[in-house]
Amino acid sequence: MSTSKNEVKALKINGPQINRIVNLYKTHEQEVKKEKHKSPVQGQDQVILSEEAKLLQATKVDGQKIEKFIEERAQRVDEVKTLIEKGKYHVDARQVAEKMVDGVLYNKKV
Repeated sequence: MSTSKNEVKALKINGPQINRIVNLYKTHEQEVKKEKHKSPVQGQDQVILSEEAKLLQATKVDGQKIEKFIEERAQRVDEVKTLIEKGKYHVDARQVAEKMVDGVLYNKKV
């Protein structure tokens, strides 16, 4: 069915059609709002760290743990020195031998 330039078609919109159009509009509006919240703000800076930088950062974060370890190690060394000076430090030869063998076996695996 063709219409001429002078003919005007009538468009009827009833209640259910209006409700459908309004619901579609509201749904689209909600989706747009969700997308705005998901997308980063324009002009916002972003930093991407290399693996080396991540390692350095982890070392910095663990710096307190490292310092604590160093302090505890120094304290243990002082204790051993004192025991040696007093003649009260005894070495278990079996444990030394086991550690030496473990070290040799480990080095061969690597």
